[in-house]
Amino acid sequence: MYGAAAGGAGGLLIQKFAFMAHSREDEMEADRVGFRTSVQAGYHPEHVGSFYEKLLAMEKQYQQKQDKFSAAFADAMSTHPPSIERVKQMKEMAAQVPSKGEINSKDFSRIKQRLS
Repeated sequence: MYGAAAGGAGGLLIQKFAFMAHSREDEMEADRVGFRTSVQAGYHPEHVGSFYEKLLAMEKQYQQKQDKFSAAFADAMSTHPPSIERVKQMKEMAAQVPSKGEINSKDFSRIKQRLS
């Protein structure tokens, strides 16, 4: 009886991890699409990924308050890609885009002019 329960639980964990692997890659792809869309809209490539840098800093602060096992387990069970991977991906993509130096969308320019 215990063997069947352990086997069933193991099967569910394997299914969950397989799903998470696909889910994480889907999120990484969504990040890439979001990056390209933001840059095409005129946002500075180096600033598009700053959200993930802030998220990473928050995660590190949270992990310092936990024991290492709990932090590792929480990361393993997360359906989101690790923030450090997301930060790395954003920096790699930003390095491939020629920098314009500032946000240059029409709306941003209009608002900036109104504030002057």
